[in-house]
Amino acid sequence: EIIIEKNAISAKNCIAELQLLLEKEKADIETSKDHTEQENAPENHNAKMHEESNAYAENQMQVKGNILHINNYWDRWKKPFKRRKKNINDIISKLQEIRK
Repeated sequence: EIIIEKNAISAKNCIAELQLLLEKEKADIETSKDHTEQENAPENHNAKMHEESNAYAENQMQVKGNILHINNYWDRWKKPFKRRKKNINDIISKLQEIRK
């Protein structure tokens, strides 16, 4: 029961962190859209293009960093999830044997 509780807390923490990263990702995407719209406006096209391009490049690096962070985070959690799935399958097998 304690292990199940710890696993539930771990899973909740994982989901909470992924949700925060997803919100950050959405904000970064909105920033990218705003940037593209501004860059395409004729009055801004030449004057701020270089400055905005640098900001956009930094933003894209941040977006890639967030995706990388999510992937790394998921890689860290894959093994425990697989192990739990195996444990669940083992328990189901034992229960089926008991029922026979």
